[in-house]
This record gives sequence, C-alpha cells and structure tokens, in this order.
Amino acid sequence: MKNLIRRTNLLKAGSLLALLLVVGVFCLLSPMKAEAIPATAVTLTATDGSQTVLTVDSDASGAGYSWHAETATLTLNGYSGRSITTNGDINLHLIGNNTLTLDPELTGSSVYGLNLNYTDGTATITADDGGTLNIVGNIKT
Repeated sequence: MKNLIRRTNLLKAGSLLALLLVVGVFCLLSPMKAEAIPATAVTLTATDGSQTVLTVDSDASGAGYSWHAETATLTLNGYSGRSITTNGDINLHLIGNNTLTLDPELTGSSVYGLNLNYTDGTATITADDGGTLNIVGNIKT
C-alpha cells in the first residue's frame, strides 16, 4: 500500500512538473506585444530653428498646430516647420496642406522630418479629406 501511495505521489509530482513545463513553453512561444507608451513630450522645430515643446501636462496651440495632451494627439492645420520629434506613441491628425522643410545644414542620420525617438514608437496618422503632410528638402552626404 505504501508503495502504491509513493507511486501516486510521484505521478502527481511528475504531472505537475509536466504541466508547468508546458505552460512555461507556451508563455515563451506566445507573441508578446509591447505596451504602447504615449508621448510625454513632442518637440516642434520651426523653419527658423526655434523649438516648441508640448508636454502631457496641458493642451496647447500655435500657428498651424494644436496639441491634445490627454490623447497625445497633434493636429496640424496649415503647419509649416522643420521637424516633429516625439518620445513615444503619437496620434497625428492632418487638416489641409502641412509642410516640414528639412534643415539644409544637417547631414546623414541627423536629418529627419518626423522622428519617433524611442524604440518601437508609432505614429497613427489620420487626415481630413485633402489633409497632407509634405516633407521636403535635400540631404547632404
């Protein structure tokens, strides 16, 4: 009887170990999606090189743009500047014709119009009918 109880306990322990192994392998092989990280700051660089930093603290607006902090949504409406840099996920909504003109003095990897400055950052871009974003300029090598 003792021998039968030991075998039953060993079978239970072995089954538990097998179950844990299956669950562990399943977790390792399951695709994992990184959690979205909303932008905490967006920097708009104007054509004259001046910068405006938008943060999650408050909504803001200026010539050709508006920022809704709660949803990390930047709306461009006739905006003209050099670049937009963000440190997280951003929603970009386009109304009318918008232009980013690259800085003619920058070269190589320093040149960007729309820069998602963090790993796996995403920009969800939507537009009203006719909304555009043109990124223009020449890149020096």
